[in-house]
Amino acid sequence: MEKTLEKIKLLCAQALAQDKLITFLTGAGISAESGVPTYRGTNGIWVEGSRNYKPEEFATLRFFKENPTEVWKFVLYRKVSFRDLQPNAGHLALASIEELLPNNFRLITQNIDRLHIKAGNTQAKVLEIHGNMETVRCSEECSMDVYPFPLDIGTAPYNAKMITQQWEKLKCPDCDSLMRPNVLMFDEYYNERLYKQESAIEAALNTGVLFVVGTSGATNLPHHIASTATYRGSSLVDINIADSAFTDMATGEPNKLVLRGTSGDLLPQIKQRIQTLV
Repeated sequence: MEKTLEKIKLLCAQALAQDKLITFLTGAGISAESGVPTYRGTNGIWVEGSRNYKPEEFATLRFFKENPTEVWKFVLYRKVSFRDLQPNAGHLALASIEELLPNNFRLITQNIDRLHIKAGNTQAKVLEIHGNMETVRCSEECSMDVYPFPLDIGTAPYNAKMITQQWEKLKCPDCDSLMRPNVLMFDEYYNERLYKQESAIEAALNTGVLFVVGTSGATNLPHHIASTATYRGSSLVDINIADSAFTDMATGEPNKLVLRGTSGDLLPQIKQRIQTLV
C-alpha cells in the first residue's frame, strides 16, 4: 500500500504542476462509517426497501404524487437517522484537502446527508449531484426556488400519522402546493439547476486526478464523470472496500490505481501525501 500511496502523491504533483483539479467523487460508502446506511450494500436502504414498497417504485416522483403521505412519513423517519450523525475521518480529511488546495479542489458527491458540509467543506467546492435532505422545493415547480427544510416540523416513527400542523409546514409559500424533498428521484433527470450536472462534467474535463470513493457506480452521472475524466487523460484512483463498476477503469495503466479499504483509513493518508506538495 505504501508504494501505491507514493504513486498517488506523484500523480497529484503532476496534476498540480499542470494546474489541474484534484477531484473526489464520493458515494454512500464514505458515510457508512458515520452510521448512514448504504443504498445497495448489505442491509442497505434499497436492499431492505421502504417497508411496504420496492425502492424503484417508492423513490419516484410518480409515486410521490400518488402517495405523498407515505413518502413524507418515510422522509421524516429518515431525518431522525441523519440528525445526530457526525462526519468521520474520511469527511474530515477531504475538508483538510480543500484547505490545502483552495484553487485545485473539487468534491462531487452523490450523498444527500450534508456530512461533507458539516465536516468543513465549502458549498462552493461541493457539487451535490443527487440533492440533499436539508432543502425542499415545490412539487408543482411553481418557481425555481429552493427552501430550507422546515426545522420545526418534528420527526416521528415511520408508522405515525402526519398531523395537520406538519402538513401546513410543508406547503409551498408561493402557491400552497405540497413541498417535496430536494433529492433526485429514480424517474427524474439530472440537470444543472438542481443537481449540478454541467458543473460536474466541467470539473471532470479539468481534472488531473479523480478519486472515486465509496461508490458502486450504479447511476449514470457518476460513471459519466469518471469516463469523461479518464478520456481527457485524468488519473483514476478507486477507493472502495470491494470491486465496483469503476474497478476495471482503474486498472491496467500506470496512472490507474486501486486501493482497498475504508475511506476513513485511506483518505487521511492521502491527505498527508498531498500536504507535502503545498
